[in-house]
Amino acid sequence: MPPTANEHEAGSESEVFSVALPTADKSNASKGELKKTITFTDGLACVLGSLIGAGMFVSPGMMFERLGAFGSVIAWVAGGALALSGALCYSELATLLVSAGSESTYLAKAFGNVWAFAYALMLFVVVGSGGVAAVASASAIYFVEGIGYDAGTNERLVQCVAIGLVLFCACMNLLGTSNAVLVQRILLVVKVLTIMMVLGCAGIYRAALQTIPRSDVFTVDFFGGFQLQKLVDGMFKVVFAFNGFQYLAPLSEEMVNPDRDVPRVFLAGMTSVTALGLFVIISFVSVLPLDKMSAERLASNFFHQIGGVPLKCVASVMIAFCAAGSANFKLIGCSRIFFSAARDGIFPKQFAYVSERNVPTVSIIATSVWTICILMVVSKLNDVLKYFLIGQLLVFAAVGLALIRLRSTMPFAHRPYRVSLYPSTPVVFSGSCIFMVVYALFDPSTAKISWCSLLLTFMGFPVWYLVKHSSTIVSVTSKVSTNIASSMSNVLNRSGR
Repeated sequence: MPPTANEHEAGSESEVFSVALPTADKSNASKGELKKTITFTDGLACVLGSLIGAGMFVSPGMMFERLGAFGSVIAWVAGGALALSGALCYSELATLLVSAGSESTYLAKAFGNVWAFAYALMLFVVVGSGGVAAVASASAIYFVEGIGYDAGTNERLVQCVAIGLVLFCACMNLLGTSNAVLVQRILLVVKVLTIMMVLGCAGIYRAALQTIPRSDVFTVDFFGGFQLQKLVDGMFKVVFAFNGFQYLAPLSEEMVNPDRDVPRVFLAGMTSVTALGLFVIISFVSVLPLDKMSAERLASNFFHQIGGVPLKCVASVMIAFCAAGSANFKLIGCSRIFFSAARDGIFPKQFAYVSERNVPTVSIIATSVWTICILMVVSKLNDVLKYFLIGQLLVFAAVGLALIRLRSTMPFAHRPYRVSLYPSTPVVFSGSCIFMVVYALFDPSTAKISWCSLLLTFMGFPVWYLVKHSSTIVSVTSKVSTNIASSMSNVLNRSGR
């Protein structure tokens, strides 16, 4: 079969960042490969560990502020359905093209290496590092509350704790994938205990009070006072809650049986998180008065209402650990994508370095350093969220379109899993993401940060062509400079005469 246009393009462009792969190990690392150690249980622990964290305990408060209780429930279910449709798209692509590059690999195969580079650069500058920073900030807020300080008046302390968390996650990742996954397993136990604590406390509290059920909360005239702006803003918070599931895809290269386990992990993880999140939201609503539900520290208010300061402090620290697991998983996924892009010659070759512990050392360190830079410049959680969500939605849209493109260009390729309800699933997934981005760009309250994020997202395209044609640019610039210098010399000589 003759090579496709994209394959020609990939072949010609892959030398932009020539890869002389530096490695320290003499087995897998010497081949630029990552060791297959991740099982179904590990993968499920990673996905659940990523999603049962900052989003589940922080997003509901921000959703209540915009949508009220009834609207928040609807938005959560809709967000879960949207995330599940995205997970199904990722399942097909991750089993069709098993690679640590995930989105980078999918976009390169579908649209060419320039798209893969633009994505990798945007992931590094905006989405990946910004996502880790957002979750680390949420974790720090709850940790500071848990040790008895007010996070709202101690922003510098929150900032320092968030930076410390990033450094801890980086160290665990540098010690090896097995250690990073072990952290996920341990923190998953904490997450399950925290969820059980929320549900149990709500049930006991309501039973002890023996009051009339809070049905008034769910009879708010949501549809009568419907505003598209509030709905879209609320959905942004839901996207933050479900963001992170996609980082299973970069681990497919390290999974023992990706063809079987990737779809199973995605399906089990997304349905479980949607159901658990719904129960958590209902628990919050059943306990808290309306004036205490619109807050970033909603869970702290919940436990304070039930057990006072002692329970609030213990629960806040547990929630901080839940969010720490999300940050750790995002760092695992991002570093693998940069490693794979560098290995394929799409990203600077230094990112392809694999240590003796079979981990992409430079990718982990670089991602952590840039995340810390973001935390030092942008300290408020809401600002960090706006910083990375626009880029993330664009990536989701591109992945859905890549799936449709590859169905056309690779119709006979072996697909261990095929997305259900094709093409409706990828079309709805991509279309919803694009709509949210377009709305945010023209909404006065989010336009400024959205346009900045959009420009950073697409800056990879001009950078790619500048790097690709750098020798030509230097040659032309040199000739132009020589001609200008020669002309000026002639003018000066004539005037001297």
